[in-house]
Amino acid sequence: MFLVARTVEFENWLDGLRDRKAQKRIAMRIRRIETGLLGDWKPVGEGVSEFRIDYGPKYRLYYTIRDQVIVILLCG
Repeated sequence: MFLVARTVEFENWLDGLRDRKAQKRIAMRIRRIETGLLGDWKPVGEGVSEFRIDYGPKYRLYYTIRDQVIVILLCG
């Protein structure tokens, strides 16, 4: 199990997302990450990695791990 922290920028972006189905899929992916199911991910450099979400325009959750906490930095 993981603790997932989110930046204010990420929360604002997710709240402002007009595609409600995408919002739900992203939230579902975060819940799965919290239970230890990391799924499709890859490193992108300098301590940052991305969780890939195969929906719509192929959303990405960019994150880093600090003191065993997954910190979601932003989504795109």
